[in-house]
Amino acid sequence: MQASLFADGFTWPESPRWHAGALYLSDCYNFRVVKVVPGSAPFTVAQVPGRPSGLAFFPDGRLIVAGAVDRKLWWVLPSGDLELAVDLSSLATGQLNDMVVDACGRVWVGDTGFVMEAGETPKSGRLFSWTPGSEPRIAANEIMFANGLAITPDGRTLYINESFANRISAFDLSEDGELKNRRVHAKLPNGPDGLCLDAEGALWVAILFDRTFMCIGKDGVERNRLVFDKELAVACVFGGDDRKTLFLAVAENDFASSASVPVGRIVQARPSAGGAGLP
Repeated sequence: MQASLFADGFTWPESPRWHAGALYLSDCYNFRVVKVVPGSAPFTVAQVPGRPSGLAFFPDGRLIVAGAVDRKLWWVLPSGDLELAVDLSSLATGQLNDMVVDACGRVWVGDTGFVMEAGETPKSGRLFSWTPGSEPRIAANEIMFANGLAITPDGRTLYINESFANRISAFDLSEDGELKNRRVHAKLPNGPDGLCLDAEGALWVAILFDRTFMCIGKDGVERNRLVFDKELAVACVFGGDDRKTLFLAVAENDFASSASVPVGRIVQARPSAGGAGLP
């Protein structure tokens, strides 16, 4: 499987999302949300002073972004302005990270548990759930650096990467939004970052410092991989008009040294199976 350039010029490209014929992503250390229409140059959708992290689209098309540092969720308005959706700063002990919105319009967003850039001692974080018009709640505790999130097409299983535990965890997701039956779906050789599902039920997982995107089957066993020589594996998502293009976010060095340096890019590949589920 070969990869080719889709777009570049980013600092730390995170949380890529395909929507309505374009790829959106958080360009973290440029503090902006970016949109890339195939064949066109990237352009800024919104500036996010709280440093953008997870992105997600609601079923009605509204875009929401997680502010990692301010620990708030923001609506991205068509004008490019931000409007506060919900303040999670009283619940989070670290920074907000990846995010997904399910088919019922529930937001799922992770809390790292500690601020790594500040040199804080690692500790577990949480997964939050929030529905517009209601109060946010803690959906799961003891998450070891919450990262990539994915939900199966039937809406019944939620996967989450736990970067500091080197694993993908799975939960049964009930119709009323409760998480049950927590289990380890796969143990990984190193810490995972982003995550997405394919049409065969396999998970594509970014193994950050191994510079590798691994395809993990339903049985938790590796089925395929794509390795980069120099760039770190950050995040991935399926998109394109047929949802068979795998977009891969990579960066040449770690996030701590990425500020204002355009070392990140998005490449694209065509695996044997296309995408499914959310995101």
